[in-house]
Amino acid sequence: MNIYCIFLILILEIQFIYGQTTSADGECNPVNKLIGKPQTNNCCQERYIECENGHVTKIYLLFNTRSGSIPPELRNLPKLVSLNLFCNNLSGSIPPELGNLSNLVSLNLFLNNLSGSIPPELGNLSNLKELQLDSNNLSGSIPPELGNLSNLENLRLDGNNLSGSIPPELGNLSNLKELKLDGNNLSGSIPPELGNLSNLKELKLDGNNLSGSIPPELGNLSNLKELTINRNNLSGSFPPELGNLSNLEKLKLFGNNLSGSIPSELGNLSNLKELDLSINNLSGSIPSELGNLSNFEILNLFSNNLSGSIPPELGNLSSLKSLDLSINNLSGSIPSELGNLSNFEILWLKINTLSGSIPPELGNLSSLKSLRLDGNNLSGSIPPELGNLSSLKSLWLNNNNLSGPIPPELVNLSNLTTLNLNGNKLNGSPELCNSELFKEIKKDISYNPKNNNSENFDRTDNNITITTIDISDVNIKRQNTEILSGEIETTQDKSIEKNIEKDSYNNKDDLKIDGNFKKGNDVLSNDSNVNSDKTISNSNDQFKKKGIMDNNDDDHNINNNNMTTSSTNSNNSISSVSKLYRRRRTGMAVNHTPILLGVRRPKSSVYKKVEM
Repeated sequence: MNIYCIFLILILEIQFIYGQTTSADGECNPVNKLIGKPQTNNCCQERYIECENGHVTKIYLLFNTRSGSIPPELRNLPKLVSLNLFCNNLSGSIPPELGNLSNLVSLNLFLNNLSGSIPPELGNLSNLKELQLDSNNLSGSIPPELGNLSNLENLRLDGNNLSGSIPPELGNLSNLKELKLDGNNLSGSIPPELGNLSNLKELKLDGNNLSGSIPPELGNLSNLKELTINRNNLSGSFPPELGNLSNLEKLKLFGNNLSGSIPSELGNLSNLKELDLSINNLSGSIPSELGNLSNFEILNLFSNNLSGSIPPELGNLSSLKSLDLSINNLSGSIPSELGNLSNFEILWLKINTLSGSIPPELGNLSSLKSLRLDGNNLSGSIPPELGNLSSLKSLWLNNNNLSGPIPPELVNLSNLTTLNLNGNKLNGSPELCNSELFKEIKKDISYNPKNNNSENFDRTDNNITITTIDISDVNIKRQNTEILSGEIETTQDKSIEKNIEKDSYNNKDDLKIDGNFKKGNDVLSNDSNVNSDKTISNSNDQFKKKGIMDNNDDDHNINNNNMTTSSTNSNNSISSVSKLYRRRRTGMAVNHTPILLGVRRPKSSVYKKVEM
């Protein structure tokens, strides 16, 4: 074989492997306009452009700073298969001319600054499998023509300003696997036609203004793995048909107006990992059938009207990490079976009417980080076994009827940063008060016992050594404190005392979303529940999520001990108290200083819950 033949074969192989480097002639003009290159540029030489046989087939402009508008001349790319322009700064409207790209399989414009309406012409893209227009500023309604995209598998329109109703024509998308319409201003009811989407795996409609009831037809979605319709205005009862979703892993319906009981059929969801029905009007008892869900990791039912006892069957949920049954009307005792849950990280049973003693079996929860039993009618002594909770960061037992000594075993809680035992009939011990747990409390607590015996205190200007303490009635004052510039000034002769009455736990009229409490225009945040990306207001647009956000949200971030308090109240003294307390809590949390809480407020205060 001569040199000429070898050279010819080499050229043919290079053209075969790198066929996209050949010129696409006139097709490069709109591409060069898009990428900001001269018209003479051979766009097929660009690393993010693919060409075949003289045609532009794929455009990938990802994670760039491309600005300007999308050229309508892209309609002249008849062989274009993929147009991916996500994570840029493109603005203007989506050209309706894109509807001429009959071979287009993927159209991804995610995370730009596009505005205007969604062109109905996109419904002509018969080969389209992926349509992602999420996280833009698109407005107007969802075109019913999108229901013509028979090959569509992924439809993401979340994080825009879309309004109007959900087109029932979307129920024609028989191949659809992912439908995300969350974070818009959609209204009206959920179309029962969505129950026809037999291949659907993920349905997210949260953060809209949807109303009406949940269609029982959604129970036909046998392949569904995630259903999130939280933060809407849905009402009516919980459809028992949802218990047919055998592949479901996540079910989130919190922040609606659902009523009636929790269907026992949910116990059939053997693959369910997360169930969040919080902040509704659900009543009745907690179904014992939930104890069959061996894959359960998160169960949130807080802020409903649930009654009856806590099912001991919940102790069978060996994978459970978080259980929040707070702010209900649950009664009876705390099941000792909960001590079997070795993976437990969060156990919140606060603000119910639970009675009886604290089960010593809770001391077996070696992974527990937050335990909240406050605001109940618990009696008896604090089990010394709680001192075995080596991972515990916050312990709230306040506002109960606990009595007896504070167990010295609590000194073993080396990771504890928040301890609240106020509103009980407890007494302390020298072992506890001289321990490492309290040694760093300096200048932050001015102890004012009923019987101030100087023998119990060795106090200097910079340190307080406590040998005896009665935590059932503690007043915390702020003295000798350095204040950040711009906030209120405090001297040794001035102090601020905060009081919280126990009966504030019994008033749920001030309840606001995600564990926050509201009075007038004042919103107090639950520092363990609230995601900083959420804005709380009286309208559902508070839940609008922009950009790349997932509400997984977030439910109980143990590592976030900061407290946020916002107020528009004109009472300057209360506003000052809020500023001071916020700074103090943040500072103590950042420095990992153990906190002894026992604060009280007068009933006339505009604030209800400072800590959740």
